[in-house]
Amino acid sequence: MKTSILFLFCLASICTAFAQSATKPFIEVRGMAKLERSIKSYKLDIVINQDQSYTDNKRTLDEVRNGFFEKAKSVGIDPTRFKEDKIAYVLTQYGAGGSYYTFETTKPEELIAIHSLMEDKSGTVLLIAKRIVYNPVTNFSKTMTDAFNDGKGRAEKIAAAMGKNLGELQSVIDYSNADDEEESVGYFQTEEDSYYYVSLKYDIE
Repeated sequence: MKTSILFLFCLASICTAFAQSATKPFIEVRGMAKLERSIKSYKLDIVINQDQSYTDNKRTLDEVRNGFFEKAKSVGIDPTRFKEDKIAYVLTQYGAGGSYYTFETTKPEELIAIHSLMEDKSGTVLLIAKRIVYNPVTNFSKTMTDAFNDGKGRAEKIAAAMGKNLGELQSVIDYSNADDEEESVGYFQTEEDSYYYVSLKYDIE
């Protein structure tokens, strides 16, 4: 009996201590810092398919392909820079009798030149994707430090507004992407800043 009473007393003490810890006031904030990432190159994915023609004047795949490459030469682009990917074509929704090419460049003027080749409205040459290859983030350790300091500064301001002092740091959650420190490829979108985020949780006193 005495043992049971002692056990219940200890259990009650533990539950009380846990409840006090769980209800201890805290501040949780998000810190952020701009990711400094430069563009390495641009990629254009192009499908050439004789079956997609909108006209009655059907041409063979070789005729369509050779015609496109001749246009590329006319704007100063070597046709050998278009790299064929047969597996990628198989994975598209297009039928048999076509080719999938990727063109990579570091020069915006070449992007404009390639775009000018898309003026053929027959539907046989299609620009299906525009991608950007990014270099790894520059000095990622500094970015993390800046985000941490930003979050801590926010927490201090909130604590001051509450008439409190910032206590011990309880937890940190990292919201970085797996490819932030590596070369990565993304689909083109209008230019906008990218940020690294971290979540900080502090006691307040």
